[in-house]
Amino acid sequence: MRIDATHDQVQIVQSALEQYIRDNPRVWACLVNFRITKVDPASEFIEYSARIQHVKSWQDLLPILQARGDLEKFCMEILMKLDIYYGGGCVSNHVYIKELPEQPIFSQEAAPFPDEPSMTSEIHHHHHD
Repeated sequence: MRIDATHDQVQIVQSALEQYIRDNPRVWACLVNFRITKVDPASEFIEYSARIQHVKSWQDLLPILQARGDLEKFCMEILMKLDIYYGGGCVSNHVYIKELPEQPIFSQEAAPFPDEPSMTSEIHHHHHD
């Protein structure tokens, strides 16, 4: 997200994400966490992380990946409509299997909630050099 995004714009993104989850109760359980994970003034971007719990267990990976793709597209559309999409970067997405923190999918990081037996999708918006 661009560093000049206002607090109101960030609140709109979070509210839209929460509404998307409510509108898709057979797919997404809840928004677990929405927070800033990185600020880079030199590149003029802020990275936000949204951790969303899927209703299915990690064994049903294909439907989860499809739902994650739909959610990523929705988030990108919101950022573009608000004119806060960071055009110099890309979207990085991590899916963690909470039951197996040593074996995250698509990431080298361990899951932050290893005790909870569920699947989350974490979406980061940031810049890569």
